[in-house]
Amino acid sequence: MQEARTVIDFGLLVLIWIIQTIVYPGFKYSDVELFAEWHGQYSMLISFIVIPLMLGQVGIVGMQLIKTPGWSISLAALLVGLVWVSTFLQAVPIHNALQATPHLTSEELQRHASKLVSVNWVRTILWTCIFALGLIRKG
Repeated sequence: MQEARTVIDFGLLVLIWIIQTIVYPGFKYSDVELFAEWHGQYSMLISFIVIPLMLGQVGIVGMQLIKTPGWSISLAALLVGLVWVSTFLQAVPIHNALQATPHLTSEELQRHASKLVSVNWVRTILWTCIFALGLIRKG
């Protein structure tokens, strides 16, 4: 079970750092005329990667919490919960706002992109810590 968690945690770690350092900052350089269409495609396609990984992570961490409780798994479970809260209370509303505005101005796009980068640091740090905790637990 720990090996599967390591793979999932690493997948989310790599994914979040790519999104944080390349994808979200790249929103600022998007053509505002095409952004809504592109963003809809991006959101749908990235969901096929993110949702299974997030569900797998919460499932494995939940099982570990029940079967082999300890400080590191309790902390990991708390951090996973915080990732979910940050995702659904911070990132998703910004994505929804981007999608709900079919005719974004350049200034609106810049503002939303900057806000996404800013709030996404929470998830980036949390998933980095979750991965590190998994390595500590494994070792």
